[in-house]
Amino acid sequence: MHVFCKAVKAGRLSSLRSLNLIRTGLDDDPIESLSAALFSSAQSLSIDTLVLGGLVLAREETMSGLFRKDTLPRLRVLVLAGSLMSPFSLRGLAATVETGKMPCLEVLDLSKVDKADWQPIDDAVASLVSVLKDSVVPYLKTLNLKGLEVGGAACNTLVSNLLSGDRAPLDTLLVSLCFRSGMEEETATALGSGKVHCLRSLEVEIKDNDGLATGFAFLNACLTAPQNPEKFSLSVRSILADSSHSIHFLNSLVEALQRRRLDRLSRLEMVRVECFSGHSEGMQALGKALMSKKMSGMRTLSFRCCRLVDGGMVVLGEVVRRGHLSHLECLCLNDNVIGEEGMNAFFGAISERGLRALKILSLAHTRAGAGVGALVAALRAGKMPSMRELGMGHCGLTDAGLHLLASAFRENRVSALTALFLEGNSGVSKKGWTKFFEILLPQSLPHLEKLLRILPHTTKAKALAEKAQKEKKLRTLTLF
Repeated sequence: MHVFCKAVKAGRLSSLRSLNLIRTGLDDDPIESLSAALFSSAQSLSIDTLVLGGLVLAREETMSGLFRKDTLPRLRVLVLAGSLMSPFSLRGLAATVETGKMPCLEVLDLSKVDKADWQPIDDAVASLVSVLKDSVVPYLKTLNLKGLEVGGAACNTLVSNLLSGDRAPLDTLLVSLCFRSGMEEETATALGSGKVHCLRSLEVEIKDNDGLATGFAFLNACLTAPQNPEKFSLSVRSILADSSHSIHFLNSLVEALQRRRLDRLSRLEMVRVECFSGHSEGMQALGKALMSKKMSGMRTLSFRCCRLVDGGMVVLGEVVRRGHLSHLECLCLNDNVIGEEGMNAFFGAISERGLRALKILSLAHTRAGAGVGALVAALRAGKMPSMRELGMGHCGLTDAGLHLLASAFRENRVSALTALFLEGNSGVSKKGWTKFFEILLPQSLPHLEKLLRILPHTTKAKALAEKAQKEKKLRTLTLF
């Protein structure tokens, strides 16, 4: 960086159009050195694309210093995707935009920007989105905020700005929103009704019972909206079954699905959502809603820690049997009370219909080991040929169940598998693992790269894996 800055300062890079510093490991100090070089350069640079993805930017002056007057006057594209940014650096960026130092900016990419969990960031995000106006960024067309959580009051600021008379001329907005305390129902209604015309991709997380009222308003607005965003995902976390808001929310979600108002839903994630528990009518209602239309856009379906029981698996099995999840790529059922009956019903349906696009299946921390035979039957029938990751840790797997899995692997029915998670199954012995590797044939698992701690004693596990590798039954892999 020192040599580069020296060349910039000497004016030898005046024709440079694009500067990509992605994943270079740089932090504030070298970026500030670059800022100083730009400021004192013998000739101004003509950079129109600046990529700072994956950097660590903590200080406010780093941003304000980099974009001083006349240092990067022609900048059109600024990418900060994947960087670690503090509230201070975000405020510095906001101040830079507000003072008109990026007059030609067309693309601002803050996707997957990470932050330190202990640092409150809502105010900083609000300060940034509040300055994205036509008067300061008259050419801004694309704004990517996916992964940079915009939550609470910051949501209000963003939507209010996008509906104002001085809004930036955006035609593409990609954003992740967290519905929680501080967010107004009016904001949620505007989002659900389609008033934000530039919205192209929306990730909504409804967090705790505090976010249910706004979630309810959002879904109600979706019922009458002309169309939904091109890409839409919904994550619901920590909702108690006895909340009156949870019942209203559930009913609205089911109605929106049944009336085909969420056709473009690509991801539905439920985490600790008791109103979708197998002990209530929630799972039955959701199942009927999913069966009301083929969910061709659904790629991810997750019910983690939802107290899902065998009855819920029967419902999901019927959804599969009717072909409504044919494009599903990821299914997560971790931490539920799933046993033999549910496994038989669900994987029996897969044996009939198939989930040929499924890449990730997780059944960890369940009782799925009792019904592993149904899973193996579906694998042997070639009904899940795209499987990349299989998670069955802490699921009550025994030697017999492990050997059934090995038989499916032996037949090369899951040759695409790259990761196998089988940790925490105390019912599997060393002899069981030895036989597991004996059952395999060379190239049974040609792409396997990760095998999660098959035995409590790493040395024994390593010895077994090394022996299998010498016999060409496994490729080089990492034991976790």
